[in-house]
Amino acid sequence: MSACLYGCACRYDGRDARDEALLQALPQGAVILLVCPEEFGGLGVPRPPFDLPDERLDAILAGRIPIRDHRGREITGDLLEGIRRAVTAVERFQPDRVILTEGSPSCGVRRTKIRGRKRSGPGLFAAALQSRGYHPEGWERVRPGERHHETS
Repeated sequence: MSACLYGCACRYDGRDARDEALLQALPQGAVILLVCPEEFGGLGVPRPPFDLPDERLDAILAGRIPIRDHRGREITGDLLEGIRRAVTAVERFQPDRVILTEGSPSCGVRRTKIRGRKRSGPGLFAAALQSRGYHPEGWERVRPGERHHETS
């Protein structure tokens, strides 16, 4: 599960995306693996946000296309290392479900931020998991009074 959905303050802005509806929907006694590719790569909290370039994800994941944060700092190596570590954790844990934060450039499953706009398609971590046969579920944070939005 994306660590921010559980309540870890690991988002770029130093906040979490804790979602009580999601946590209540999990089976009682569920063992949860929390992952944050950006944290696993040492990018820190808070950190400048980043968007994906409008390029093929396989080329980005192979390190052939640089990724820069909004301050212009290249974060490609750190981010890809964090994704590698997060994928390794998932592969070791072998979870029944993988629930990721929808819309994130790392964790988005069906929507992510590309060149400043939300567009269809997975983020880097979700794409890396999909390439290994996992089927991550995207989860939109629920705000009070709203219904939850799950995508897969």
